[in-house]
Amino acid sequence: MLVVADLVELFVPTPDDLLVNLQESREVIDMFLENLPTMFEGSTASSSCLGPALKAAFTVTKHIGGKMSVFQSLLPQLGDGALGVRENHQIMGTVDEVKLLRPSDAWYKDTAVEFSRSQISVDMYLFPRSYIDVATLGDLPKLTAGTLRTYPGFNYDTDGPRFESELVRSLTQHTAFESVMRIRCTRGMKITNFYGNFFIRGSDLLALPNCNSDSVFAFDFAHDEHNLSSSFMTIQSALLYTSSEGERRIRVITQAIPVTSLASEVINTVDAEAMSALLAKQALDVATKTNLDNARGKLQQACIDLIRASKEGDKPRRVSGYAAPPPMGGHQQQGGEADGDSKAIPENLTLLPLYTLATMKNVAFRGGTDVHPDERVHAMHRLNNMDVTASKHFVYPRMFSLHNMSPNAGLPSSNGVSDDEVAGKNRILLPSVLDLTIDRLASNGIFLLDNGLDMFLWVGRSSDPAILNSLFGTNSLEGVDMSRVILQTSGNDFASRVNAIVCALREDDAPETLVAKVTVVREGDHGLESRFFWFLVEDRASFNGGTYSYEDFMDFVNSGGSQQGMPPGAGRAPGRTPGPPGQQMPPQMQNQMPPPQMQSRGPAPPQMPNQPPGPPMPSRGGPPPPQMPPSMGHQQPPPQMQNQPPGPPGRGPPPPMQGPPSGNMPPPQQQRPGPPMQNRGPPPMPMGAPSPSRPGPPQMNPNPPPSNRGPPPPMQGPPSGNMPPPPMQGQVRQPGPPPPMNRGQQMPPPPPGQYGQYRR
Repeated sequence: MLVVADLVELFVPTPDDLLVNLQESREVIDMFLENLPTMFEGSTASSSCLGPALKAAFTVTKHIGGKMSVFQSLLPQLGDGALGVRENHQIMGTVDEVKLLRPSDAWYKDTAVEFSRSQISVDMYLFPRSYIDVATLGDLPKLTAGTLRTYPGFNYDTDGPRFESELVRSLTQHTAFESVMRIRCTRGMKITNFYGNFFIRGSDLLALPNCNSDSVFAFDFAHDEHNLSSSFMTIQSALLYTSSEGERRIRVITQAIPVTSLASEVINTVDAEAMSALLAKQALDVATKTNLDNARGKLQQACIDLIRASKEGDKPRRVSGYAAPPPMGGHQQQGGEADGDSKAIPENLTLLPLYTLATMKNVAFRGGTDVHPDERVHAMHRLNNMDVTASKHFVYPRMFSLHNMSPNAGLPSSNGVSDDEVAGKNRILLPSVLDLTIDRLASNGIFLLDNGLDMFLWVGRSSDPAILNSLFGTNSLEGVDMSRVILQTSGNDFASRVNAIVCALREDDAPETLVAKVTVVREGDHGLESRFFWFLVEDRASFNGGTYSYEDFMDFVNSGGSQQGMPPGAGRAPGRTPGPPGQQMPPQMQNQMPPPQMQSRGPAPPQMPNQPPGPPMPSRGGPPPPQMPPSMGHQQPPPQMQNQPPGPPGRGPPPPMQGPPSGNMPPPQQQRPGPPMQNRGPPPMPMGAPSPSRPGPPQMNPNPPPSNRGPPPPMQGPPSGNMPPPPMQGQVRQPGPPPPMNRGQQMPPPPPGQYGQYRR
C-alpha cells in the first residue's frame, strides 16, 4: 500500500503500474477486497479528502479512460474540493431553497469536464448520515455520463442487497466506451435543448465516456422556419462508440414523422406518458434555474394549455406568421369558454392531468420544509435519467392490495393474460392495483407500494394474524422494533408469492436483476407513515401548489385555469373526471353514491376477467380525532364566514377573494371543512361500463373501499403534509384527504444531523 500524505501538490509514485488485468491478477484483487474492511478499522480520522483522491485516480486512469466508482459517506473537508456545511432549514420551503439545489463550488464541475475529455465516467455511491451536499457532488456523474445513487442511513441488512445488485449491474452490463452522440433533424426544425447526463462539446455533440442500456436522453425541437417544405420531418441520432472488444462502431436511428397543419391531428398522436416524462425533465431545468414554484407552475400551465388546445380543435389563429395557442380564458370569444368546458378531453390525454398532478407532488418538486435538500437533489438526478415507463411509476407509483389477492397472484400466469397484469421474466401475475388515495387503505389490510426505486409495505393494525405470521414470523407488530422486522421470502405459500411479486417488479430485460428494498410501515408510525402518505398523490397536500385533490385539479384543468377566485373543489360543474389507472367500482358502493352535482371521478374501466372482487373492507371511521396540541405549530381554523351564498352540497362556503393569483397557480387556501367522505367514492355507474382503452397502466380490480363509512368528524387543526391526525387509543384512522393548510403554514423542518435516519 502506497501512502501519499501531501494533499495540495499530489503526486502518484508509480502511475503506470497500478492498473492490472483482471484475469491475470484475479487472486490479488480478491485478496485485496477481502482485507479492505479490516485495513482501516482502527482509524480515528473523521474528515474526508475526496478531491485529492479523485486527482490520484485520474492520474492513474487518464491514459486509458473507463469507469470510476466513487464511494463517499462524509462531506469532503480537506484538500481540493473541500465543501462547507450550507444546510439551512430557515430557507427550506421558500423561494431561496433553490440555492441549496445548485452546486456551491465549481471545482467538481471543472474536474468532471477534465474527466470527460479523458473518457472517464464516474458512478457515485453516497452513504450519508448527515448533510453531504449532493447538489455539488452530483456534477461529477452528471457531466461524465455516470449515475448517482444514495443510501441514506445505510444499514447492511436492509440496504446491502440492493446496493450490491446495483453495483454488480453497473460493473457487468454491456457498455459503450468513448462515445459521442449527435441528433439531427430536417431543415426548418432545430434542436433547442437536451436532457440527461452528458457534456456538450460545441453546440450539439454529446460527449459520453460511457453509454449503456440504462442511459436515457431527451431533447426539445422547435420550428426554425415558418413552414416545412417536406411532408415528413426526419429525426436522426448517431452514436459513435468503442465496444468492450475494442471495435469502433456507429449506431444510427432514424425516424420519419408526418407533418400536418391541423392541431387536432398533432394532439391525437400525443402519448400522455411520454409527454409527462418530458415535461418533468423540462421542469427540473426550470427548478434549478429559477425556483420550485416556477417549476410546478410550468407543469400546471403546460397541462392546461394542452388540454385547452385539444378542446379548441382546429380553430385558425396565427401570430407573426406562427401558429399560436388559443387565448387565455379571460380573453376568449364570448361562449368559447363554456363550449370548451363542455367538451371531453381526448382519450389519449385523459391521464395527463393525473400524471401532471402526481409530478407536482413528487419529492423532486413538492413544497414544504419536510424534504431534505440532499434527498430532493437525488430525486432530481434519478428523474432526469429515467425512461418513460420508469418516470411514470416514479411519479405515480403502483399500490397493490396483498391481503385479499387472488390465489393465482404471485404465480406464473397462463397464456392470454395481458402484459399490464404481469411482471418479470416469468410473467408473474400481479394483484389488484388501487388508486393512490387514503380512502383505499383499511386497518385490516396490507398494501404494497412501488415507485420503481423504493417499496413500502403498509400494514394495518387489524391485519390478519395468520398473514402477519406468514410474512414476519409474529402475530402482531404492536410494540415491535420496526428496524428489526425482516420480511420473510419463503417458508409458506403466502410469503413465497409476495416475494415473487417483489422480485418480478424489479426484473427487466437485463441479465443483472436488481434487488428491491422493502420498508415495512406500521399503521400509526408517524415517521414512516408520513413519508408513505407522500405517494398518495390524489389527496390534498399542505404546500403551495399541492392543495388540489385529483378531482379539484381536474375541475381546474377543465375550466382552462379560469377559476381564479375559487378554492379547490368549489363551484364544481356536473360531470365526471377520468379516473386513475386500475380503478373499478366495487358493488358495495353502488347504493352509497353522492348526488350528481358532486360526482367527480371518471368512468371506471370494465372488470378484468378472472379477477373476483375481494371481501369488503371494514370501515376506517371512528370517533372524532383529538385536537392537535399547540406545540405542533398549527393554527386553529378561521370562524365560518357570515352572509355567504351556499356552496355545493357537503362543502363549506368559499372564502372571500384576495385577488387573482399570478398565472394559473392555485389560489391561496383558507381553512375550510373538507368534503364529506362519502363523496370520495366512485361514481354511480353500471358494473362493466365501457371505458376508453389506452396503452399504459394496467386495468385491474381494486380492493373495495369501506362500505359503511360515516360523515367526517370536525377537524380541530390541519395535519402536517399528507399525514392525517393521529387516532386516539382504540380508534382507527378516518379516511379521506387532509384539508388544505393556511397559506404560510409549513411543515416543521427535519432535525439537524438526522438526514438518513428515516431509512433505518
